[in-house]
Amino acid sequence: MRCLIAWEPMPFIPPMLTSRLADAALLADPRYVAKPKLDGQRAQVHVERGRTVAVYSRPGRELRRHRGLAWLRDVRWPLSAAIRDGELFSGEGAEGIDAILTARNGFSAIRRLSQADLESGRFNPLTLVETFTKEWQTPEGKKSSLVKERRYLPSELARYLRQVGFSVEHVWGGTAGRWARRTLELDEAEIMLVARKAGRTI
Repeated sequence: MRCLIAWEPMPFIPPMLTSRLADAALLADPRYVAKPKLDGQRAQVHVERGRTVAVYSRPGRELRRHRGLAWLRDVRWPLSAAIRDGELFSGEGAEGIDAILTARNGFSAIRRLSQADLESGRFNPLTLVETFTKEWQTPEGKKSSLVKERRYLPSELARYLRQVGFSVEHVWGGTAGRWARRTLELDEAEIMLVARKAGRTI
């Protein structure tokens, strides 16, 4: 789950595509985790004033009307405005798992940034927010935007999940191309949490 906070309102942003599973034998490999999805691979959660105002699927469909996503309406996010990019999974999930969450790894930022980044205001150690300028090329030329990217620690993500009725079962590594049931590496880009509804057993 990536959190991007920009100073200008952000419309729906089509996510990048993933690779299709071509070899079913990979499902038996413990290094891979397979799970059913809803309406594509990813979802974007738009937050304003700490509340969920929109949830878009890969093609840009509004998803809050689905019963399995009603809980997002009750979440109180610890920020005023953001766009969160994540994934949707079926209500029952694979192996009884109800949710698999990925988020930017706070440990990697802490280990990478320096004291100068704190003193300059680039990184806030209280909120784990890194502020930087993002540039990209368009047909009209180069554009830029001031971005605030939120990092997370497993303990706070577990707390957020408990608030909406989930309990965390595992914390695994989440580097793109290396999603697997393995120990989290402190310097990788993302962390992966596996959770289920509190009280549910396999």
